Amino acid sequence: MATALAFFDALPPVSLDEMTGSWGGHGVPTGHPLDSLLERFGWHGKRVDSPEDVHPLVFDAGNGALTCIDPARLPVGL
Repeated sequence: MATALAFFDALPPVSLDEMTGSWGGHGVPTGHPLDSLLERFGWHGKRVDSPEDVHPLVFDAGNGALTCIDPARLPVGL
């Protein structure tokens, strides 16, 4: 894990133009009990519309449609 974080930290920053758009996601196994939970519920990835409008939880809604879920509304406690 430390090697992966060091690699990530060494990468150059990405511009907002490069980040804007819809991004497909992939789970990274970490050993956490909730690993692969999002994928089982049809998690697609994330979407960046602007610096102030980012959707981190985009799911497959069926028929090729995508829907965004507001993580603040999820009933998950820390």
